[in-house]
Amino acid sequence: MNITAEEKIMYEVMKAIYNSGIPIDFKGSMVLKACLIELGYIEEVRHTMDIDVNRSSAPTKIYEVADLCFRGVTPSQMIADKLFVISTDKIFRRIKDLIDLYYMSNVICFNKDDIMNILVNNKRVLGDFNGFLYRKDDLKHAYDKFRLTGNVNKLPFDELYLNVKTYINDVLPRN
Repeated sequence: MNITAEEKIMYEVMKAIYNSGIPIDFKGSMVLKACLIELGYIEEVRHTMDIDVNRSSAPTKIYEVADLCFRGVTPSQMIADKLFVISTDKIFRRIKDLIDLYYMSNVICFNKDDIMNILVNNKRVLGDFNGFLYRKDDLKHAYDKFRLTGNVNKLPFDELYLNVKTYINDVLPRN
């Protein structure tokens, strides 16, 4: 997986903030990419042009990318955040969370107990997954409109959807 020049600069900023002792933890796509790199995911992932911060008391870990260290949310916290979004109708505005869950499903085990504990600690309750489960055509439309930048292959929607659905199966409502 390649790191763009812009991402290298953002990682350097994240390292400088981490080294300064400022009590900020990072989240978002930059942390996801670092996590995926550490876990050996080699496919290109979606790029970002921003740094997201977290000021909560979420569990964190130290990541290292290109010899640059910073503190970011744990993989389980990332999964919990993305799962919360796709359990609601926000999924149609945040299709990138579905894509990110696909990436994570390739290298991170889904631990239902950890995820549910994180959601409870963050005072979040999963939605009914109505949009994800019953509005697949609308979801596909949102996915088709989403533009991936860089040298990133856009998977066929059905492959992405089935993979994520299988990955999160333990928390999906039973009919």
